[in-house]
Amino acid sequence: MMGVTPKHTMSRPGRLLRRAALVAVAAAQTPGMANVVGSDFQNFNPTSNGLDFVTVQSSETLDPGILNLGLFFNYAVNALPEYDVTGQLIRSRSAKHRNALTGMDLSIGLGLMRNWDIGLSAPFVLAQDVEAKNTRFQYKARGANEVRFNTKVRLLGDASQGVAVVADVSQNLIKNNAITGDSPGPTYTLELAGDTTFARRVAAGINLGYRWRRPGTAIKDVPITPFHNQAIASAALSYLIRPVRTKLIGEVYGSKPQNSDPTDLKNLQDTAEMIFGVKHQASQHLDLNAGAGTFLNKTAASPDYRVYAGLNYTIGPLWDDGKDRVVKRQRHKVKVKVPDQPVETVVTETVETFTIPNIHFQYDSDRIVLAGATQALEQVAQALRTNPHYRLISVQGHTDSIASDEYNQDLSQRRSETIRKYMIQKLRIPGDKIEAVGFGESVPVASNDNYQGRQLNRRVEVKIFRGD
Repeated sequence: MMGVTPKHTMSRPGRLLRRAALVAVAAAQTPGMANVVGSDFQNFNPTSNGLDFVTVQSSETLDPGILNLGLFFNYAVNALPEYDVTGQLIRSRSAKHRNALTGMDLSIGLGLMRNWDIGLSAPFVLAQDVEAKNTRFQYKARGANEVRFNTKVRLLGDASQGVAVVADVSQNLIKNNAITGDSPGPTYTLELAGDTTFARRVAAGINLGYRWRRPGTAIKDVPITPFHNQAIASAALSYLIRPVRTKLIGEVYGSKPQNSDPTDLKNLQDTAEMIFGVKHQASQHLDLNAGAGTFLNKTAASPDYRVYAGLNYTIGPLWDDGKDRVVKRQRHKVKVKVPDQPVETVVTETVETFTIPNIHFQYDSDRIVLAGATQALEQVAQALRTNPHYRLISVQGHTDSIASDEYNQDLSQRRSETIRKYMIQKLRIPGDKIEAVGFGESVPVASNDNYQGRQLNRRVEVKIFRGD
């Protein structure tokens, strides 16, 4: 290898990373290798919470106690920078397969409070395929090349749209890395994330942010100045195909250097890449991801093409914060038609609505699976004993948006019937004064794009109509 193409050795990572993989070594990068969200050899970095999109953040956060485990693999062709025999960076692309990298991303996300979650991610190099006759920066060994902590706080929003602030801090684990320099400090990133949903099937998201780097000293005999700050941006669009439980996703992400040193070949630091993929709900807890992408501008970092596959496995809540045991009770006035009247008559009466968040249902079932349901329905019974005067009790079933409208309508009806029978048998409510109604997926209270939202939408509400 020529002098402009050093191989790199990695400093010793912590015990946790050493148990997870071999000691990591990553390639030093040319100016064109400006990364978007952390990893030195790639721009593809999945989110740690696994919500909604792949690499683009939505405004939604994990609910308290919800845990997401992410594992992604990606294969990128011609992602390493290449030099000619004179030591000049080759700016043009070649159709020839010159190098390939296989990477892995491990991540974990956890909801701490309402509208606040945290995450930890680590990108790994698993393998590389480099033609010996070409000179370039390359990896000397496999392993982790970075550790990244992130947090997200949702500022405002509802089930269909919102805005959040995302912050992360990352630490390079690579020794002899030209892009960071010798002994670099942490890198800090701050982003604003917004998203919206149309017609319950189409979702769009956008991220805008800035990255502050703390570069070390330039590496001797390497003609590259360590990178400085960057502006970053990304956007995503998805379409949910409900009958097959699959979401189509397209994403674009890129970065813009903020330094003006002409020796850095600043134009080659501009990165722009796009991916297209699918996200399939394999089970209540498991989402499978797969897709491919390519560069939008011909910089040294962006690969000719990339393919990826991964999964998100979500469980929880891991703890009980007590909120799910509280029945949310509301009173409001409504106008209703009086049946069996010779002339159409409309009266105003009070409706007492009980939203019971801990009556959840097993996926694709009308079976109650959470233990708190008995205590929650007892609160409804207590309200009836306190004020026994009512005209009608309406038990209303709801589902998530997976499967067809017809199927969800039938499933929600069966769920409301389950609660109606329980209230007749256990709470001794007269059968002629309680009805069961299914609304299917038509009245969501949370996003149907992820595990926790679908769980909240599989619910039953109890309404007590009290004549005035």
